[in-house]
Amino acid sequence: MSLPALESAFLDMQKIYMSDVDVGKVYGVSRQTVQKYRAKHNIPAVPDIHSQRNRDIIKMSKDRSCTEIAEIVGLSVGHVQRIVRNNKTNNN
Repeated sequence: MSLPALESAFLDMQKIYMSDVDVGKVYGVSRQTVQKYRAKHNIPAVPDIHSQRNRDIIKMSKDRSCTEIAEIVGLSVGHVQRIVRNNKTNNN
């Protein structure tokens, strides 16, 4: 397989599996091996799929409890609390 075809196949895998860990599981290698391969061939990391969700959580936190938000977005209450707390820490 040529390098462009290999990169294309790799990008397709990223779209399906969404993380280096999951791509590594498919090939039976570690996350670090996948990351090194991406770096060697200048393949970008999987885009941050959680940034929009986190922004939505921050907006909802102004008028809803973490428990309500967790039920809406399908995360644990602790995870929602961490997102809200990290946002407050980064904005101060």
